[in-house]
Amino acid sequence: SAAPNEVLFARCLPYIRRDLPSVSRLCVVSGYFEMLYGEAVAAALRRPYHTRLADPDHILNHETDPTLNHEPDPTLNHEPDPTLNHEPGHIPHHGPDSATNSDLNGTMFPQPQIELDADARQPLSWALLPAKELVQRLEKLDGGDIVDCFGALPRSRRPAYAMRSKRKRCAALVQQVQQRLSHLQSLGDYMFLVDVLCVAPFAVPTTRMSMSSLVLCIEFSSILIDRLEQPIVALPERRKLHCKLVKEQSAAQLSQFNAEIVAQWPKVVPRNVVMECLRDYVDGSCWRPGVVCAVCSRQVRSINELRVDADADLSLSLDLLQLNDPFITAKCVVQTLSSEFTYQCSVLNGLMLDKTGILVCTLDSTTLNVCGQCFKSLSRAKMPCFALANKLYQGHLLAQFCDLTWVEEMVCAIYRNMAHVTRLYQSSDPAQPLVFHGNTCAHETNIVSTAEVLPRTPADINGMLMVVFVGPLKLTPQSLKTLFVMTHGLWSFLCWLCNHNHLYEHIILDEAVMNLYPEDGTVPGVADRIIY
Repeated sequence: SAAPNEVLFARCLPYIRRDLPSVSRLCVVSGYFEMLYGEAVAAALRRPYHTRLADPDHILNHETDPTLNHEPDPTLNHEPDPTLNHEPGHIPHHGPDSATNSDLNGTMFPQPQIELDADARQPLSWALLPAKELVQRLEKLDGGDIVDCFGALPRSRRPAYAMRSKRKRCAALVQQVQQRLSHLQSLGDYMFLVDVLCVAPFAVPTTRMSMSSLVLCIEFSSILIDRLEQPIVALPERRKLHCKLVKEQSAAQLSQFNAEIVAQWPKVVPRNVVMECLRDYVDGSCWRPGVVCAVCSRQVRSINELRVDADADLSLSLDLLQLNDPFITAKCVVQTLSSEFTYQCSVLNGLMLDKTGILVCTLDSTTLNVCGQCFKSLSRAKMPCFALANKLYQGHLLAQFCDLTWVEEMVCAIYRNMAHVTRLYQSSDPAQPLVFHGNTCAHETNIVSTAEVLPRTPADINGMLMVVFVGPLKLTPQSLKTLFVMTHGLWSFLCWLCNHNHLYEHIILDEAVMNLYPEDGTVPGVADRIIY
């Protein structure tokens, strides 16, 4: 503090990164010690001398400036501080290099212009309270925190107190804080700012109240000042505050919960994803016919592929599948010049196989699909129970007989139902599933009374037929389309069955019965079997 301005400027410039001409010498020296030796050393050096670190003559002529107030600080107890080499309040003697007033008023270190709000000179709100209430507020602190507050004070500002009495310790701290605050409020603006900068060298000037609070927090700890600012709440008020806090926490939790629900709520599925799922569902639920077994002609899911070479013997006892039925040979193969049991691979000729179950067939080899049951039987040299060669070959129906109605089939059948109930709807659209619906019941049949003469008479058909018409309109001939018969088609079908089905080989065909049916119409007498 006794160094010339040039020396002080040169020494402090590398350590203080700010515009030196805009601050006072006191701020420069205090900041220099804080940057060079640390905050603890600087605090220990400047706490006993808030306004006496520099000679007042080096700051401003206090005799002519009415804003300067050099009343003694009541918080100083004039006890020697072991951290310093001189007594409190003693100003070191300045040598011949001491700065003059002209240095302070020059361009190097001009006097700072202080403009504080005049209304801000009012004391802090809690400082106006009685000391007794402030002591009660401090008693809410732990005993350890109170002892720490005393330990943080320098010895020159540490008040006398009773160590064993918490109330007296709090009263001593309250008295010290009130005296310190009163002293700060009594200072002029310039000396107030000098005092603040001694405690906080780089504090930004705002208002006297905020800077006073800053000084008190630094000197007496923020825990003590915060406790003084908090009022003592009565029990009913405390309960109200607790209920209010609980409600606010519940509302915050509910708001957070709602936000989480909104964030986790399923989003609208894009249309392309929906269509893709629908396609997968259709593909997965659609019934796909199984693979056809070449031995039994059944559609199965699991299949075995059997390779047969033309220059090798038949494997798996496939010779059991040879065509040995003379009726099929004469009527279905020779008479119709059929190539049903002739294959490109000559080693398979004569075997009763379903060609749809043959994967690959060349002159050299062929690959057959064989189901597990047939494969197991052929491996043991046994005839498979469902093989076509085991008298289960049905042949193929000619295309001209594929559109027969179920009534025409009943007319030509050797074995028939005892009763047949059908419901007819007004609409004749085959795309509607309820246009034609039938129920079938199984009963014991008199085998002896099976048909020996075909076709059956209209009375036989009407005896087992009952028609229930469903709909608000009257019955139209178009609604009975499924009950139509065509005599020409029936007679041709019966003749073909007698020549190509061994079950009809001994059946007698009666043309007189055939003449009982119309050329193209419903079964005679079916109108009497209709219920509306």
